[in-house]
Amino acid sequence: MLSIGYGEGNFENLRNSKNLFMDKTQFIPKMESIKKFFFIRPRRFGKSLWLSLLKSYYDINSKDKFDKLFADLYIQKNPTELRNTYLTLYLNFSGIRGDNEEELRKSFNRSVSTFIEIFLTAYKRFFPEKTLEQAQELFMEIPAADMISFILKKLEGSQHKIYVLIDEYDHFVNTLVAEGRDAT
Repeated sequence: MLSIGYGEGNFENLRNSKNLFMDKTQFIPKMESIKKFFFIRPRRFGKSLWLSLLKSYYDINSKDKFDKLFADLYIQKNPTELRNTYLTLYLNFSGIRGDNEEELRKSFNRSVSTFIEIFLTAYKRFFPEKTLEQAQELFMEIPAADMISFILKKLEGSQHKIYVLIDEYDHFVNTLVAEGRDAT
């Protein structure tokens, strides 16, 4: 009997533990027809799980796991051309904290830096040698936007594209509002 993986935000864990999964993969081809999209749903609605599913679907490093992860789902039988073709940069802003604008900015930059280091480690073979070491030196001093520019420049001339997934994008703003603090 399948159990309900309530609160499970990791698609691979959910599928490997044989939890019940409501297949919504038929929306992937529809999403691909939109250049940029903003996925907004209420809390506890499965947004993190959906982003994790997208990461598994588009991630070039997950190619060997595709049939196992997507077995018996719509998208396994109807894959798109973009399946497992991206380097996926996953950002989760749930850990961003700060009592003022400067602390929030520092926390934000640290968070982005951490996720980019994870990204560079996962896709090391696609980047010039020493990219991770250069990033670790630079990232102590530069803002998040410059970190993103850094990895994009390192990929210039390559056929590889980056798929950016942002989870909990509004977490720190919601925290400020809930605590009655100014978000500026």
